[in-house]
Amino acid sequence: MVEESKFLVTKDEIVDRFKAISALTPTPGTWIDENDGTRHEDIIAGFFVDVDSLDEPTLDWITKYKATLAERFKQKVIYISTQEVNIL
Repeated sequence: MVEESKFLVTKDEIVDRFKAISALTPTPGTWIDENDGTRHEDIIAGFFVDVDSLDEPTLDWITKYKATLAERFKQKVIYISTQEVNIL
């Protein structure tokens, strides 16, 4: 189980950088390691962040931050995805 303080620090760091965040409700997840077939039970959690632009400085920050998150949450992989949003 991940300490709540790690999520709070992460939230604060993202808000400091992007001025807003929405958190996903943690939910159970299961995955199988393709390398050795080991089954893992996890708690899946995440955040949504809207940014004005995915310019080079923003992408650089996100790439570096991904490594910070992997270490903080002791994860092999941190999934970060992007998509363009048009507000109607």
